Amino acid sequence: MYLYNPEEKEGQALFFSPAKITRCRDRAESEKQAEQQRKQIASDKKLQRVITRDEKAYKTEEKRIVRDLARQAAREELAYEKAERQAIREAKKAQKTTEAAKRRLNVAKVKTHRI
Repeated sequence: MYLYNPEEKEGQALFFSPAKITRCRDRAESEKQAEQQRKQIASDKKLQRVITRDEKAYKTEEKRIVRDLARQAAREELAYEKAERQAIREAKKAQKTTEAAKRRLNVAKVKTHRI
């Protein structure tokens, strides 16, 4: 508690005033509070790092989900466009087939008409 002066001779009787004892106790208490405050600050910093890390992980996960949803929507859009193009091709093919059949019938009618 630093009540005595190290320069004093050893073996002498030491007397301490109540004011000196009170000051020593106050100093010890303030040191104790300072140590608790340092520990609290360290604990708060640690907690803040954990919170920051969790927020960053949440944002990263959120971005990943948004990116995956965008990719999935793009894939679905491409599949829809591909199916649409395929349907158009099939419709054109069917139209050509029917036109060819009509032409054949016309050719056959013309031939039978000539005969």
